[in-house]
Amino acid sequence: MAAETNNNEQISLNVDPDQATQKPSFRRPSSTDTERPPSTQLVNRDANDKPTSEAMELDQEQDDADSDPAEEIADFDWDDLRNRYHAKIKECETNEDELMQEFESLMNYFKIWAGSGHAHETGRTFARLNTRMAYVQNSEAMLEQRRIHYVNVVKAFESAMELLTNGFR
Repeated sequence: MAAETNNNEQISLNVDPDQATQKPSFRRPSSTDTERPPSTQLVNRDANDKPTSEAMELDQEQDDADSDPAEEIADFDWDDLRNRYHAKIKECETNEDELMQEFESLMNYFKIWAGSGHAHETGRTFARLNTRMAYVQNSEAMLEQRRIHYVNVVKAFESAMELLTNGFR
């Protein structure tokens, strides 16, 4: 197969006609190719001996020998299944109720904590506001005293100037 490409030219392929009609061969992976890594395989550490494939085949043959096609299959206890289902659902609902009660008590605790923090912060900001108001009011009072002092100084200069001008005549 040969392929040539230029900037805007088409790709030309030379294919052998015998190869085009043949199907590609696919190799089916073996179990060793698809085996899970050891880290993901479950390990039963409590088992002392593992059943071999021969033992498993013998168990299967024994089960097959014990079952007689003429025997009727035992009925399944559907009522027991329903009862077990409802028992498990009730257990889950009980767990959910306990979790919701715990969540509600924690939320109430959080509301109290957040409220006390808010009240404390409000008290601090109010004290800071009072401090700033007192500072500004004090500054205003001092400014007013200076203004009155400067007005009095100007009046004193004016009266001194008037005395000087009237006193020399």
